[in-house]
Amino acid sequence: MFGRLKQQIEELKNNDKINANDKNCILKVAEYLLTREDMDEKYQNEGKNLIDMWEFIKDEARKVATGNSVGIEDEKVYSWAIHYYDESNEKLGINKDSKKTSKKAKKTEEILSKEDENNGLSDTNTEKDEHNDEDIVMVLKGRPITYKEFKEGKLTL
Repeated sequence: MFGRLKQQIEELKNNDKINANDKNCILKVAEYLLTREDMDEKYQNEGKNLIDMWEFIKDEARKVATGNSVGIEDEKVYSWAIHYYDESNEKLGINKDSKKTSKKAKKTEEILSKEDENNGLSDTNTEKDEHNDEDIVMVLKGRPITYKEFKEGKLTL
């Protein structure tokens, strides 16, 4: 039981590219998910994983944030995790355009990892001066910001 979810948890524990804070939060939610035997079949969905689940949860938290801060009860976070696994990506409005998503997710992981190493000081603009609109150029309060968002002043959290 929970084979795929347990495998993802082990992979997450050994993943040095994800910052420690995110990793701890994901693991806490995953521990809760392991208590939900009724969801085991949902965890087998190949289109779902813990990292994308965490991105979904953070997106939901941003929707209810006031300004730059938000406080969310554990139970609400757990309900978002269940909702993530319970619904299709299409129903959730998650675009799984694999090449774009995986490239963006990899860049996000790299930036968050660098941010963790630098104690929150992220400077990703050291190698080049030109950026594509979808390049992530900085992390602001734990959220990757694209060049387009920076250029257009769309820095809402």
